[in-house]
Amino acid sequence: MGPSPAAPSSASPLNNPRLRARAITVMFLIATVVGFYAGFFPAHHARPPHVAGHSTIFLIPVVSLVTTVFAHFTAARWPDWFWLAMLGSTNLLVGMAVYNAGTIPSGAEIFLMWTLVFSAAFLQPRFTVLLGVEAGAILAFLIAIGPATVTPVTLWLMLVGSFVGVAGVVGALRHQLEAALERNHADAMTDLLTGLGNRRRLMADLEILLRRDEPVPAGIAMFDLDGFKAFNDRFGHTEGDDLLARLGPRLRESVAGAGTAYRLGGDEFCVLLHCEDRELPLLVERARRALTEDGADYCIGASCGHLDLAGTQDIVEALQQADARLYADKRARTGGLRVAPAPSAAS
Repeated sequence: MGPSPAAPSSASPLNNPRLRARAITVMFLIATVVGFYAGFFPAHHARPPHVAGHSTIFLIPVVSLVTTVFAHFTAARWPDWFWLAMLGSTNLLVGMAVYNAGTIPSGAEIFLMWTLVFSAAFLQPRFTVLLGVEAGAILAFLIAIGPATVTPVTLWLMLVGSFVGVAGVVGALRHQLEAALERNHADAMTDLLTGLGNRRRLMADLEILLRRDEPVPAGIAMFDLDGFKAFNDRFGHTEGDDLLARLGPRLRESVAGAGTAYRLGGDEFCVLLHCEDRELPLLVERARRALTEDGADYCIGASCGHLDLAGTQDIVEALQQADARLYADKRARTGGLRVAPAPSAAS
């Protein structure tokens, strides 16, 4: 027997490759516009370096423009290491822009914060740390070689502190968002009365199981309580809910280590089992017994239909077959709820 399939994790919407690609495209597009503006309207004391007699002031916006186009068409497919390399290179370009401006601070330093905020929002936390260290080193170098309007230590602490602070806030907000999504996802996949997975969780787990490249032995069993309607009529819906709340955990314990239990709604339950075909009837019978309860005035049983999932690819067809076998078993069963007659007024 193998472990039960893991429920799909609730991924943060920020981990969407297309959204991340759009964000990096917009980031470089804005850098392109700002870069060309700075090139055509340079600061009064700007000092663009020259190579072979030609100004390189437009190098940064041109590179940003090329990167914008490149990111737009390919960023959704970039591996993690390429994201780090791209943002690290961006920091170096920003360092060149700050140097071109001629004074510290010049305003261009703010772009160093962009890479940190982007990384905190969309990438792994360790990337933010690495890019923060790089940004700090670049600023330290620029402050050392350029004229500063405040003391170098004050300027470095002010810039690096603000950058790391903003990135930290973004990272904390992302963490809170993902935690809230995880809670909502768990609630959406759980039956609140019994604590079992609901129909949505069953469909998700079946999707994972049946879409695996290498099929694994598995089976499914669906249950419907015998006599539950009469129990409700006799004792009331509150007692009926209490009964379901007792049976749910028993069903889960009966298949612990061998599968997962679900409540599909009403008095319908299901188990998804990881076992060989020969083991399936024994586990199904164990689950059926978990859904029975005897009392002084009643006896609850369970009808069942089970199916070996070996070679099955169609989720709907598998559920329909198990459901058909369930109702065939229900028609064949004579057990049900035995309710003691209500005491008469004459007695």
